[in-house]
Amino acid sequence: NFSHVTRMTAEDRVSAHRSFSFDAHLKDLYAVLVQGGSLHIMPEHIRRDLHAIRQFIIDNRITVAGFTTSIGMLMLDTFDDLPIRLLNVGGERLHDVYSDNIVIVNCYGPTECTDDIFFYRVEPGQRFHNVPVGRPVSNGHCFLVDTQGRLVPRGAVGELCFAGVQVASGYWQQPELTAEKFTDCPFLSPLKMYHTGDLCRWNAEGLMEYVGRKDDQVKLRGFRIEFGEVESCA
Repeated sequence: NFSHVTRMTAEDRVSAHRSFSFDAHLKDLYAVLVQGGSLHIMPEHIRRDLHAIRQFIIDNRITVAGFTTSIGMLMLDTFDDLPIRLLNVGGERLHDVYSDNIVIVNCYGPTECTDDIFFYRVEPGQRFHNVPVGRPVSNGHCFLVDTQGRLVPRGAVGELCFAGVQVASGYWQQPELTAEKFTDCPFLSPLKMYHTGDLCRWNAEGLMEYVGRKDDQVKLRGFRIEFGEVESCA
């Protein structure tokens, strides 16, 4: 799905900035390699230096770059001459984005669903305040439900739940959390359904928009942070 959205070719050169411990790195590795393109792993000592990252992109003639949303937006805000054709971002909410010459791909997907389940291409010149995460991947099914587990109508906010063969079996040695988050899908048996905890809505164009969380979890540079865990260590 990602290769189709990005329209990669054998001529593309991708920079790998994201950590290999972060599931989003899969888009850096496989999407270009299956097309016969090349992958350029960014050295650790330049990963936090925007100017060094830009120079790495220039020196290696990079055409496609991927970052967590915050880093990607910093790159766009800092430089107006990035020599790439496509930027893919994910891990955080994307808003107020704009580029005259770069395609921006907004990616969404929890690790529990084997990385991304939504993609949306922002074409050069398009402006958004809240960038949609798009439509679900072809082999997945998304549902927005209320607190009683009932489907909500288009335009209404509900918790995003995802069903498909790529949904994980559960959490390692956490049976109670597994039972809460991974349930039998009441809409498509016998699929398993993952409850993301993310609040979303379908907009008028039939695209999914991220709204917020149903709990106090936040994302920082792609990492999930539970305030309760921080408080327990204070």
